[in-house]
Amino acid sequence: MARDDGPPKPPASSPANIYAYQTLDPSRQEIRLLTFRPRHSDHMETECNLQHVSLDDYPVYDCLSYTWGETKTDQQLPLDGTIVGVTENLKAALVQLQRRHNRNSDNNPAIWTDAVCIDQNNEAERNEQVQLMCQIYSRARQVLVWLGPESETTALAVKTMHEFSEELERRNLLPIQWPYPDSKSEHTQDLLEAKKGLASLGQPAMQALKDFFSRLWWRRVWVIQEVAVSQSAIMLSGEQVIPFTHVRNFVNFAEWACSAHKIDNDPQFLDVYRHIKVRAVAICRHTLHTDRAKPGLLQSIHNIYVKKEAQATDPKDRIFAILGLLDNDHVGIMVDYSKPCSAVYRDATRTLVQKSDLLILSYAAGIRENAAISVPSWVLDLTDAMVYPLGLDRRYRCLFSASGSVKQPTYQDMEDPDVLRVQVVWVGKISYVGRPAQKLSKWQIIDFENWIEDLKILTAKSDLTRPADEINDIVWRTAVADNLNDSTGLRRRTDPSDLDSYKALHQSIEDFRNGNEDTVFPKSLYVTEIQAVAPTRRGFRTANGLVGMGKETCRAGDDVFIILGHTTPFIFREQEPGVYSLLGEAYVHGAMDGSLMQEVPIVQTVLLR
Repeated sequence: MARDDGPPKPPASSPANIYAYQTLDPSRQEIRLLTFRPRHSDHMETECNLQHVSLDDYPVYDCLSYTWGETKTDQQLPLDGTIVGVTENLKAALVQLQRRHNRNSDNNPAIWTDAVCIDQNNEAERNEQVQLMCQIYSRARQVLVWLGPESETTALAVKTMHEFSEELERRNLLPIQWPYPDSKSEHTQDLLEAKKGLASLGQPAMQALKDFFSRLWWRRVWVIQEVAVSQSAIMLSGEQVIPFTHVRNFVNFAEWACSAHKIDNDPQFLDVYRHIKVRAVAICRHTLHTDRAKPGLLQSIHNIYVKKEAQATDPKDRIFAILGLLDNDHVGIMVDYSKPCSAVYRDATRTLVQKSDLLILSYAAGIRENAAISVPSWVLDLTDAMVYPLGLDRRYRCLFSASGSVKQPTYQDMEDPDVLRVQVVWVGKISYVGRPAQKLSKWQIIDFENWIEDLKILTAKSDLTRPADEINDIVWRTAVADNLNDSTGLRRRTDPSDLDSYKALHQSIEDFRNGNEDTVFPKSLYVTEIQAVAPTRRGFRTANGLVGMGKETCRAGDDVFIILGHTTPFIFREQEPGVYSLLGEAYVHGAMDGSLMQEVPIVQTVLLR
């Protein structure tokens, strides 16, 4: 349900015969379905009827997935002798669907669409119907995705994706699944042969694909559930139609080509790939239509929101819209639009902590200025940009174990819902911090110099006596938080082979210092990882000599703790004795594998606000 622009408001000049909704029976899981009245010409007005049905009776119907576009509901839809106000985009979709129905009158089930089939002025009904959303879409015969009117490039985009999908099928290369096969496998060699077709795409096809994936529909969070749980889905743009499976095949192929086998010599296609918004949809759809378990709440949040565009005008929908994708770990999270957004996010975070999924704290809001909403520092905020947790790979596996074998204690609730009680082991107090890293993704050699030099200075400031090779080891490993992406997209810990990449970067920095202003940094997985992990972070040193990196908001005087049961240390800022704000997770060299927990640690109980 693409409720991305909020509930529609009645037109300012609503006539007296506005449609009056009859109450649905929640005990029967009732929904409303829209049917078209027959018309003899495409030029006749679209007229509709609404009927109540029970999901328990397994009615036959299609679901419409679309975006509201402009929020003005100034288009009139004739409905059972009255009218209802709808948006321009919905009216265009219904007109197009009725044309399809007229051409194929023998196979036209009813339609479910949120703005008409839910009484948007009845908050209790909205809550009940949104709770049913997964069932509504999963029981539909098919989901009809309306992208909007056809543009001059739509036909070429559809033709290109059709041809790619059919070629992949002809070569028996489907499905393309991550993790990808070994680069030397026969399957990969066949994919590489098929990849040559990407290079042959001309500029018109590239632009057509770019236009197709720039449609507003791709950026709305509700559509992920709508397509992911569907039995079948087709995409419509005016008269153009394409099965969602063909689009998904093209997207997965493009992702493989750009991730596992870089298309460095084709910036045009990389530009197209940057416009593809469907990757999360494809992942969710594949997951739900195999024997794999459904993803958990936190995994879904990560897949959909971290470094991806998934928009919702009502920020509460960033939680409500994905509940249908989940396994049973979201039990207790009820759709309630009367709740403040901060309470929705707080309750979702607390639910995960209660279920021992402390990784949620790696995504916590922390201390911020000018935030869109105010939440406790330990709470997830989906209105803000989310960063990738340290050491987490695409299999949702963390490479670190700072608390070792020590498990999270039994959760203890607090009277104040904004307070979280955690048990921690103190690591140290920050005494020095480096400069915040450059935020731009395209670093210059000077940015690498600053990052490496700060870590060297912080390590040298330590009162501990360390040999030069140990100092060097701390610096080059801390620069990438001791982990990086390998060539297959999986994360791994650094190893001595990465030291060569660091030395090559160090040599480039030395050349730059010696006056060679044309020096460029070498390309390597190590260098790429610095560009990924350093922005929004800075180096630090604790008073007891430990070196690491944390969020750029950390400062001297902040404390580093390990939360029992979590994989990484965290930086806290004391507000009053025993009460802290959480700033964010940290990498601390020498403390990421449970070494500080091997002796009997001193465990404290602190409160987070």
